[in-house]
Amino acid sequence: MRPSTLETIALIMFIIGIALFAWKIFGNSPTDLAVLIPFLLTIILKVWSTDTRLTKLEVRFNHLGKDFKEFKDKKR
Repeated sequence: MRPSTLETIALIMFIIGIALFAWKIFGNSPTDLAVLIPFLLTIILKVWSTDTRLTKLEVRFNHLGKDFKEFKDKKR
């Protein structure tokens, strides 16, 4: 299964967040807010991606239910 664009961006933001966090610990350069922003964006993008997948799953279940009803009516 191919990862979506949102998941790819979330992964990139997570990697950036880890790099900034390591830089903060060892180099003491970026601010705390600059370290937190990539992690918060990662969480937001992952929730958005999950919401999109759940919506698609709901549509598939609705179609599956409709197919079962048609099969049941056809069998009678």
